[in-house]
Amino acid sequence: MMSATSARAVVIGGSMAGLLAARVLTETHEQVVIIDRDVLPVTATHRCAVPQARHSHWLLASGLSTLESFFPGLSAELTAAGATPADPHHDGSWVFDGYQAKRARSDLAWLMMSRTLVESRVRGRVTALPGVRLLPGHEVLGLLGAAGKSAVGGVRVVRRGRSRPVLDVRADLVVDASGRGSRVPLWLRELGYPPPRENRVRLTIAYATRHYRRDRHHPPGTLTTGAYATPVRTRGAALSVQENDRWVLTLVGILGDEPPLDADGFTAFGVSLGDPAIRQIVTGAEPLDVPLRARFPECSRRRYERLRRLPEGLVVIGDAMCSSNPALAHGMSVAAMQAQVLRDSLLKGPDRLSRRYFRKAARVLTVPWIATLMSDVRCHEAGRRRPPVLWLTDLGRTVLSRAMERDTVVTEACLRVAHLVTGPWLLFSPSVVLRVLLAQVPSRRPRSRSGHATGASELGGVPLPRRSRSPAAKEAP
Repeated sequence: MMSATSARAVVIGGSMAGLLAARVLTETHEQVVIIDRDVLPVTATHRCAVPQARHSHWLLASGLSTLESFFPGLSAELTAAGATPADPHHDGSWVFDGYQAKRARSDLAWLMMSRTLVESRVRGRVTALPGVRLLPGHEVLGLLGAAGKSAVGGVRVVRRGRSRPVLDVRADLVVDASGRGSRVPLWLRELGYPPPRENRVRLTIAYATRHYRRDRHHPPGTLTTGAYATPVRTRGAALSVQENDRWVLTLVGILGDEPPLDADGFTAFGVSLGDPAIRQIVTGAEPLDVPLRARFPECSRRRYERLRRLPEGLVVIGDAMCSSNPALAHGMSVAAMQAQVLRDSLLKGPDRLSRRYFRKAARVLTVPWIATLMSDVRCHEAGRRRPPVLWLTDLGRTVLSRAMERDTVVTEACLRVAHLVTGPWLLFSPSVVLRVLLAQVPSRRPRSRSGHATGASELGGVPLPRRSRSPAAKEAP
């Protein structure tokens, strides 16, 4: 086990990934320094470095259980602060490829709340730990080498907005949690190491978010709703309850089908999805703010686990290692699971720590990255030929979606994979495969003009929008 008597660790970035890494490091290091460019708030307020916090965020079941193991009693604390406990299978309404998944009770547990609430409570827990020191308003300029070793020996920092004085912060371990804009690849090159190969996936996803006043009577029996955008149905949404009696609604569009920011256009886009709960909110609930938009052009994954030459004393976590499709809500939960990997790696000692960590942390990314690859829009754009693999992937997704509409066991299996509770192998178990095949048998229910059973591709009597064959044509709400 690594000694905590003479060690200092530095964490670059004070968001969720950095805070969770710092929590783990307090078990093995005497001092943990968290460096962030912002002045970190004490209360649950938004900050410039995390603009995505204003949009919908979900802490998945796997992430919640990991956080509870790091901070016993955190779930109760968040619930007391206004978070809403929910069963995603029973309390959620999910639409995949136009098919509405069948609801039932399950043992999956999660909390619905804002990103700012969970991050502020985690920050309060971490900063209260002995040995944790915050260095806000500072920017990291580069990595320091360790004298006589093939290792990182700390970081060089400067107060934000100034060029002097430069401060060298020595450390036995540096954890980069600086997000998608991480400069570690550049810093590795400066130290004479090759940067990691980077995989990129084009998304061209845009989303807009608005908050509404929540009345307990609407929508009855539903705490969250998700309609997923695909290249065939270019519009999606995420609706869920938040603290302070609010709904947060994030409308999603891909392939240029962007949600409008004017009030009437935002409402029409929400109504066009055909979901009764979303329609009730956008047409009947009191809006609390104006819509706010964000664009996400691409995802990236830095393959640190494949580097042949890698300095010791360096770890990368969260979006700095892999930024997946934001619509999948994997971010906070993946960071929590990677923090658990860091803890396990630290407990096995400092020898080859970085390499052992990167190999195990890469396994955590299996489901998020596969799902992100399935979101790649390049082969769906005009003039591009879709490869057989993508065609088979789309077929498999549609087959699963059709089965989720009719079978609660299949729905729960898919939700367990989506919540990173289990690996994708569950979907290939004999019992699930059999149920998926049986669900493909045509139903005797009345069918709509589109060929699906009424209520599958039409929710509340409104057809779900499909992408036109012409890239210039856009379907009106």
